[in-house]
Amino acid sequence: MKGILTSNIQKAKRYIKENRRRKIAAAYYREHEALRPGNYYSTNCFDYYKCIFIHIPKTAGLSVSKSLFGNYAGGHLSYDSYVKKFGKATVDNYFKFTFVRNPWERLASAYFFLKKGGMNSADAAFAKKYLSSVNNFESFVNDWLSEDNLDLYYHIIPQYKYITSNNAERIMVDFVGKYENLQDDFRRICNSIFHTEKLLLDINSTEASKIKYKTLYTEDMKKKVAVLYAMDIQMFGYAF
Repeated sequence: MKGILTSNIQKAKRYIKENRRRKIAAAYYREHEALRPGNYYSTNCFDYYKCIFIHIPKTAGLSVSKSLFGNYAGGHLSYDSYVKKFGKATVDNYFKFTFVRNPWERLASAYFFLKKGGMNSADAAFAKKYLSSVNNFESFVNDWLSEDNLDLYYHIIPQYKYITSNNAERIMVDFVGKYENLQDDFRRICNSIFHTEKLLLDINSTEASKIKYKTLYTEDMKKKVAVLYAMDIQMFGYAF
């Protein structure tokens, strides 16, 4: 009986602490960040709108974040990371969404993005350390890409790992939009969260992202990516 009472007291304390955190974060976004949009990361917007956007790299996430929240929101945090950061009760209560992209196209976009130095010092450091000896996309796929290397950096990690718990097969978000249907799915998100339409900004779009990805792949490259990103292909219904 004493153990149950202690457990209930601890749960109540956690609830009070988390509820206070949510209110402070929401107020800060309303009074400061909403009035001063910019190129910075902050999760306060999630507590204000009671939603969580899980930004999978190379899926137009910066455009989505800036258009909806005015800043870069939480960056490339996974579902499990948000559970640790906010607590499961908060995450369960919030509307969670993400965007995914064809794995073959996303991989090509990530490669060219990183080879050009990315958008920050961490991207540039990764490219210098791991990709400096890779001369072209074919070599990147055939010689460098492997199961061990998939988890080395955000932009290469399989997409399902961001929105499942402990990399299981159950998707933990409420809505999965697709890069290929970006405008329509973005409109659905706007209606769900804001109950109004917002303009989708074009952020971080490059010429490399407009390359016809199918022209980059040989049959062997295509098959190798299909094996390494099999879960993405299966869970999100993609084909080459």
